[in-house]
Amino acid sequence: MIAFEIKGEVDSEGFVSSKQPIALRNQKVRVLALLEEENEDTEWLKALSGNSAFDFFHEEAEDIYSIEDGRKLTDEE
Repeated sequence: MIAFEIKGEVDSEGFVSSKQPIALRNQKVRVLALLEEENEDTEWLKALSGNSAFDFFHEEAEDIYSIEDGRKLTDEE
């Protein structure tokens, strides 16, 4: 099976179209549609922040570091 990418649109009636011509003529094809997500991290972060498995991070005993801890990283190191 040979795969290549072309960009297209799905119209209001559900038909897929592309303005990119391809060299295929009179052949059957199988179409795989990949939808762009506006921000792929948004859903993941939302699920993570609402997960009770991470509630322990809000406990005072877990707050052991401050901004003064550590040292600044530079390219020289």
